[in-house]
Amino acid sequence: MVQKVARDPDLDGFSGLLFLPLIDGLEGIFYQKKREITMKCEVLRFMVCCLIVGLISALTLGVAGCSKKTAAPMIPVTTTLSSIMVTPNPSANLTVNSVQKFTAIGKYSDGTTADITSDVTWSSSNPAIATIDSSGTVIGLAAGTVSITASLSGITSSPVSLTVILGAPND
Repeated sequence: MVQKVARDPDLDGFSGLLFLPLIDGLEGIFYQKKREITMKCEVLRFMVCCLIVGLISALTLGVAGCSKKTAAPMIPVTTTLSSIMVTPNPSANLTVNSVQKFTAIGKYSDGTTADITSDVTWSSSNPAIATIDSSGTVIGLAAGTVSITASLSGITSSPVSLTVILGAPND
């Protein structure tokens, strides 16, 4: 129940404070004169109760927030590349002016594998017979046999043999 507060002539010109009690029986009078503020005891108790309820609510929300399951902090796990496998292996014969796509699969120290085709450095043992680009695509240029390898972080794959022929491919 809201009660009307009688206008106090001593408060004329001071518009900063107005108190309307929220609970029946509590009255509030803010009186400012020479920087003194007096309050009835009930108002002070009411304000202290509000403060305590506010603190309890804040603590409850804080504790509730802490009780939610949260992910453990991420601890960086360093895995290292342990080997590289090049596919297809064994590769099919390739005719001159034809292309074949190779893929590099990295195996890491934690047992995981990943396609690292675009990360490796590709090489051909004889670029006059076949060249390989950064995406793992080989182009046959002349008849002969080459070894294709992939390297990354000091690790090199086992060589994959590729034969380039003049006629139709012979699988």
